[in-house]
Order: sequence, then C-alpha cells, then structure tokens
Amino acid sequence: MAAKRSKYSVKINHDGEVMFLFHDDHPLAKIGDQKVIRASNVHFNNADGRWYVEENMPDGTSIRHSKGFEKRAHAIGFEVLLLSAKIGDANYVESMFDQYLS
Repeated sequence: MAAKRSKYSVKINHDGEVMFLFHDDHPLAKIGDQKVIRASNVHFNNADGRWYVEENMPDGTSIRHSKGFEKRAHAIGFEVLLLSAKIGDANYVESMFDQYLS
C-alpha cells in the first residue's frame, strides 16, 4: 500500500517567516510561535437560518459568498475550496499578510 501524500502551500519569507493556510492537521500547525490571520469567517444568520462564508480581503473589506448554506459543514467545505484556490496565488497571500503584519 502506497503512503498517502498531501499537498500543502507554504510560503517562506527571506527572514524565515513561514505562512500557510491553517488547519488543525497541517504538519506545521504546532511548530514555533504563531500569529493567526483570519482569511474568512463562517457564521450563522438567525434571520434566514443559513450559514454564510465571508472572505476578508487584503484591503480590509469583506465579501459574502453564496446565498448561504443549510449546513455548516457545507459552508466550511466551500470556504476550504475557496481559500485553497487562493493560497496558490502568491500576490494574494502576500497582500493578506502585508495588511495584518505591517
């Protein structure tokens, strides 16, 4: 049986700072001092009973994606797909970190 392989996007700055999309199972999740920057939020709307994904943009604004999900797990799945696609864009990642670390 072949070993399971995983793909992670990791950025390492010239000063050794490591940046990546965090989740509890990430192999780097428990190494060193951490500063977590939220790229998005999943929240429940009491008015319509749906779960929403809001992406935090590099300019400090946020964008609500979708018309909402009936299940939180579906909203989180969408959030992971959304951010996994964006983590590969070096300019997007750099601008997110620049906003919060400058």
